[in-house]
Amino acid sequence: MNNAAVGSAGRLLDLEQQDWERVLSVGVGGVLHAIRHAAPAMRARVGGAFVNISSIAGRRAMYGMAAYAAAKAGVEAITRCAALELRADAIRVNAIAPGMIRTKAATANQLALGQAFGAEVSEYVQRSQGRWGEPDEVAAVAVHLASDEASFTTGQTYLLDNGASVLA
Repeated sequence: MNNAAVGSAGRLLDLEQQDWERVLSVGVGGVLHAIRHAAPAMRARVGGAFVNISSIAGRRAMYGMAAYAAAKAGVEAITRCAALELRADAIRVNAIAPGMIRTKAATANQLALGQAFGAEVSEYVQRSQGRWGEPDEVAAVAVHLASDEASFTTGQTYLLDNGASVLA
């Protein structure tokens, strides 16, 4: 399970280079390094599964979240490439792209998130996805993707956003 990220709310043209690099280093670099570190052990035992955490931010524009969105889009690209490269070793690589999930980080960062979304966060969540997602809902999808029940699934990103990604 690869779930690493640091947030950076700020308009694209206002982002400091060091903030941009930090967000991408943690968000994309963390996933890359974890896969590179664990894949040899999975090869030796012939098989395994990676579950990477992306975000709907990697799929749709969100005001003031360019660095985070770029990192999460990068997670999805690494997921697809790693799935292709590791398939012959019976190693599956998938991702989950959650919408707004009720976590300590989301609660603690509501001011920054509100600025990024241009609205009060609860209002944004209600309007876009109907309700907050719960951590257990993400965990259930992760357990499925890591299990033998998903043995024919690799290179995929599961959107977990209560339909927000299909709305105009």
